[in-house]
Amino acid sequence: MAPEKHLSPKGGDAQGGCCAHGHHTAAIHHAGKANHAQPAKEGVRYTCPMHPEIVQIGPGSCPKCGMALVPMEGGVEDDSELRDLTRRLWVSVVLSAPLLFIAMAPMLGFAAQFKYSRYVELLLATPVVWWGGWPFFRKFWLSLKNRSPNMYTLIGLGVGLAYVYSVVAVAAPGLFPPELRMHGGEVGTYFEAAAIIVTLVSVGEVMQLRAMGQTSHAIRQLLALAPASCACDPASRFPSMAPWSKAPRTWTSRWSLASRCPCRRGPATA
Repeated sequence: MAPEKHLSPKGGDAQGGCCAHGHHTAAIHHAGKANHAQPAKEGVRYTCPMHPEIVQIGPGSCPKCGMALVPMEGGVEDDSELRDLTRRLWVSVVLSAPLLFIAMAPMLGFAAQFKYSRYVELLLATPVVWWGGWPFFRKFWLSLKNRSPNMYTLIGLGVGLAYVYSVVAVAAPGLFPPELRMHGGEVGTYFEAAAIIVTLVSVGEVMQLRAMGQTSHAIRQLLALAPASCACDPASRFPSMAPWSKAPRTWTSRWSLASRCPCRRGPATA
């Protein structure tokens, strides 16, 4: 008996199978949205996209590169880090905008500098650097602790040194020699540089986490579209033909069900 005879079901079966498959797909689509909004389950293993050997229980950061870990085995994406970084980003933007204007105003021809402008810059930059940039400093410390320098090592050193240098310049300007002073005798500060670096890095982190979350959600939806069995599967319609699934690889490559069964084709080829 030729195998092709059982690879195509009857018209009624095919129509009923397609309708059932359509309802099944719609239900899975709504369920996928609900699962995407739920928090991650306890006990789910997470891994690093760049270093697959890093595996841990629960979300976190990779000790080697500092990237956010992603769930394994179809786990639900945890968006707590994305929500936290988004909140820090908006606060950093609100505080960095006037700080940048005060620092750059003399170069643009505006008289924004006043007697206590340095103290205002200090007040504006402190929450941006230490609160908005705290996740980066934590990853900076982990890179030093694990002896694995990465991007956050440079960010932590650059932002930290710029902020500390500026604080010393405001609190104790007499410690700096004349060679490090400006024409007016004041010591230059870099509060705006430290705050802008933290803000721009936060923008990149938020964009990266959103892209990773959307990619994981799309992959889960795509995998959910694949039915466990369908009317086109000979093994489901004829149990006596189940040993076909254990046939040699040469036979399965010749009579591939994926190339003949419409329910097993991907969305691009259906």
